[in-house]
Amino acid sequence: MPRKRETRSLTLMIVPHSERPPLSFRIPLWLVPTSIALVLLLVFGFLYLAASNHSLSAQTRDLHQEQALYQARERHMRLTILAQQEEVTNLSEAVERFRAGMLEVESLSQQIRELIGLEDVVITATATVAPTSYDMQGGQGGSQFGDYSMSLAVEASGDVEAMQSLLPESTQELSVLLDALNARVERIAPDKRDDPEELERQLRLLAAAPTERPLEGEITSQFGYRVLSEKGHLEFHQAIDIGAWYGTPVKATKAGEVVFAGWRPGLGWTIVLEHEMGFSTVHGHNSWYFVDPGDMVEEGEKIALSGDSGRSTGPHLHYEIRLNDTPMDPMIYLSLNEK
Repeated sequence: MPRKRETRSLTLMIVPHSERPPLSFRIPLWLVPTSIALVLLLVFGFLYLAASNHSLSAQTRDLHQEQALYQARERHMRLTILAQQEEVTNLSEAVERFRAGMLEVESLSQQIRELIGLEDVVITATATVAPTSYDMQGGQGGSQFGDYSMSLAVEASGDVEAMQSLLPESTQELSVLLDALNARVERIAPDKRDDPEELERQLRLLAAAPTERPLEGEITSQFGYRVLSEKGHLEFHQAIDIGAWYGTPVKATKAGEVVFAGWRPGLGWTIVLEHEMGFSTVHGHNSWYFVDPGDMVEEGEKIALSGDSGRSTGPHLHYEIRLNDTPMDPMIYLSLNEK
């Protein structure tokens, strides 16, 4: 009969100090290394968990610090954006005020041009600045919005620089117009300058007057009284005489209608043009004319050739300016274009 295999074991006895019998425990030997391994595993597991917990705590602290830093940066960025918004708003308001001032200067210049009939000025602005709308709306994109605000600031600054470059020309143009206005006011009788309505009417009369020369040449006889050598007495000359070679082109000094073209005693071949606001011009002693009554002519259009027809001592142009059929000194108007 086979013998039962013995299991090797370890006996552990506990002897109490009291009179109780000792306690004994029988532990199989294979269980000892297993228990030791289990204890070691638990110890290493605890140590691993402790190390992992320490690492997670450190990472958590780092994340909190990064979050706090990010929030601080975000607050700083928002403050910066608000400052940029205020700066762009102020700059935009400055641009609008500047533009309004430029428009006032331009409007004043236009009013003076219309009042004195001087549409073309030597100094004119060569560029304009279009109105710009500065939209200050934005979202969460702090950096992008900051860049957008800066781009608006740069754009507004560019508008200011553009208008500043035009300002000297605009102010100089206005100065030229004011000088022209003053020159016209000086030609108005003092008693007609006090009433604003009468002054404006007189200025508009000057604006409608013929101010160009009918031809180039020396003025050989002025408007007013003159001595006639052959008769030895005074005669009122209601025109100016402009010396010119025979056949020099005579031009219309203002747009208007031909109301007479033909022969007049004393003046020979004569052209009479009727203009706006009661002005008319008379061109006498011509050798030839190119227009007929009823024709409409433009300023600067050739209407005749100079000559010595009629009562004349040599080739020249007899040039009259009449206001409501009253002879006026042509030099009052011709001198308006003198520099």
